Amino acid sequence: MNKVTIIADNGGGIILQVEADQDGGESKYQHYYEHQTLDAASDIVEALLNDDVSEWDGNDLDCGDEWLLPGHDDIKNSGVDILTPTDTYEVIEWGEGHAWDNIVELSGHVANIEEYEYS
Repeated sequence: MNKVTIIADNGGGIILQVEADQDGGESKYQHYYEHQTLDAASDIVEALLNDDVSEWDGNDLDCGDEWLLPGHDDIKNSGVDILTPTDTYEVIEWGEGHAWDNIVELSGHVANIEEYEYS
């Protein structure tokens, strides 16, 4: 099972991080979505339901970016919100009543994808 981390910032961006064990080796995928909540939702659902991310396009790590970890000050000052879901329902619940539009939109897209593509 993939370890999925979603980092939302209060400016509307979303970072998806996926750590996967594949054939005995670890594969990492990281991508920043700037106001592209539908694309982020599709990739999140795929990462939660499938194991292989090694061939995914758009891996920011391939461009020399480093694995991002929000600092304590970012979290303390409410500049980011982090979720490490184990299933799509956690992402959907995250957006219920949340104050940030990007998280509300993301959870709505995940709910729609879950309902129409995987039911």
